[in-house]
Amino acid sequence: MNLTRRQALYIGLIPVAISVMPRIVAAVLGLGDNGATDRATAPRCYRDLFTDLDPPAAIGRRYLQDFPQEGDCAFLQRSITGKTKPRDARELRTLLAENRERDFRDGDTAIVDGWVLARTEARVCALIALL
Repeated sequence: MNLTRRQALYIGLIPVAISVMPRIVAAVLGLGDNGATDRATAPRCYRDLFTDLDPPAAIGRRYLQDFPQEGDCAFLQRSITGKTKPRDARELRTLLAENRERDFRDGDTAIVDGWVLARTEARVCALIALL
C-alpha cells in the first residue's frame, strides 16, 4: 500500500485530534479542571528561569538522592509556591527571591555537594530534574 503524504498526515493527526478534542470542548463550554492550565504553564515558568537546564537538573538529581520523598512534581510545586500561581517567570522569580530570603532567615537549607542552598532553591532544581 502506497500512502500519499496527505494520507500519512491524516493518519498521524487523527489520533492527536481525538485525544485533544475533549479538552477543547471542555474549554469552550467552561467545564473541567481549570488547574490543568495552571499545571501546564507552571513547568514552562520554571524552565524559563534558566538559560541552561543541565546544571540545575544535576543539582536537583543530587538533592533528590538525599531527599527521595520529595520526588513528586505536585509536591514540589506546592512547596515552592504555596497557593500562589505565578503567571510567568518574572512573577516566579519575585516569589522565589522572597522564599529564598525566608529560608535562609529560618535556617531552612539543604547541603548539596557542599553547597548550602535555600530549601526553595534546592526544590526548584529538583523540579527541573523531574520535568
